[in-house]
Amino acid sequence: MIDPQARLLVDATNASPPLDQLGLDQARAWSAGRPRAQASPVQRVTEVAAAGDRPRMRIYQPDPSQRLPVIVFVHGGGWILGSLDSADETCRRIARYSGCAVVSVDYRLAPEHPHPAAVEDVGHVLDGLAELAGPHRLDVNRIALAGESSGAQVALAAAMAWGRHTDPEIKGLLLACPPVDRTLATASWRSYGDEFIPRRSQMSWMWDLYLGDHDQYLDGAPDPAADDLTGLPPAIVLVAEYDPLRDEGIALAQRMRAAGVAVEVVEAAGQIHPVIGLAPVVAACDRYLAEATQTLGDLINK
Repeated sequence: MIDPQARLLVDATNASPPLDQLGLDQARAWSAGRPRAQASPVQRVTEVAAAGDRPRMRIYQPDPSQRLPVIVFVHGGGWILGSLDSADETCRRIARYSGCAVVSVDYRLAPEHPHPAAVEDVGHVLDGLAELAGPHRLDVNRIALAGESSGAQVALAAAMAWGRHTDPEIKGLLLACPPVDRTLATASWRSYGDEFIPRRSQMSWMWDLYLGDHDQYLDGAPDPAADDLTGLPPAIVLVAEYDPLRDEGIALAQRMRAAGVAVEVVEAAGQIHPVIGLAPVVAACDRYLAEATQTLGDLINK
């Protein structure tokens, strides 16, 4: 049974056309104008300007007096929407619940910057963490990657591209409602793709803007849908019961296990896409976010 709080969000979303019918400019205006939750307290929040290839970032430190492990966070938004501001409350809660510093990445958006720009930007952040370690008291020997929705796909691709070669290694992944299979042909897409979030036409449109109509942009970074997953760090894959993307997240976890990756799958019962971003308005989603990030913090500290 769907959570009544989540049902209200689905009904409110379905009262408007899918974003693909609005078009890119109006979709971005809608995204930027959405009400934001009141900011949860975090002891220190620091803006870090772009430098060279490294994009702008925002660092959240629940205890600036300590040298903290780092969770690099990649926001959602279908690769075309989202910002540091849209992810602000999620990052605040991750910092509080995990006890880690959170580095939120303001990666370049498609279609102006198609794949692999977002993946490269996350990689540049990973490469540049050592420079930030001193000024921001970051323990770069303990790093994890986390992403929500499309950000989970980008985080996974970055872990595949950079994580096997970084020193130190990435110690954990949190992938919340990851889109992996652009065919939209799973059973959960058939069950939920026309009523729940995201709707089928919108997701197809976002994939096209990110990768191109025929995946002409797919070269340049690993493809989580098809490439070898061997050597990835332990992962938490969070899926939602009423998410059209649910089955591809479960299939991804199965492929990771087959490749020898330690994976914990958490199905958010009664919940909708993307779970962790709904924490301010759906009480159960806040609990799932707390549990997942605490587990991620445990992985970092092993």
